[in-house]
Amino acid sequence: GEQLVKKIMKSIPIGPMTVAQPLSVVKIDQWDEQLWLITIVGQTPPGREWLIENFFVESIKEQDKAQGEENRVILHAPIVRFADPAAERSFKRAVRVTRRTDG
Repeated sequence: GEQLVKKIMKSIPIGPMTVAQPLSVVKIDQWDEQLWLITIVGQTPPGREWLIENFFVESIKEQDKAQGEENRVILHAPIVRFADPAAERSFKRAVRVTRRTDG
């Protein structure tokens, strides 16, 4: 899975009007013996989110399918979400406070 994703990452256009910097793998978690979660981060200017949401995700699915049924490595469709570091910090604080008051 990681090799497939990295290969496709190289095909994503980089520039001020596309993806600001090359996509990067920031985390790889093993969930089970043959199941991994690969977290990739990228930034786009407003209005260009489709490059990751659609183009990158569809490229992953297409390339995986092209490998043939016996060689497929993507178990579930990729999940795309917007990252907002300030909102995530705020959410983490709220969760910590809730856990303290519940327990």
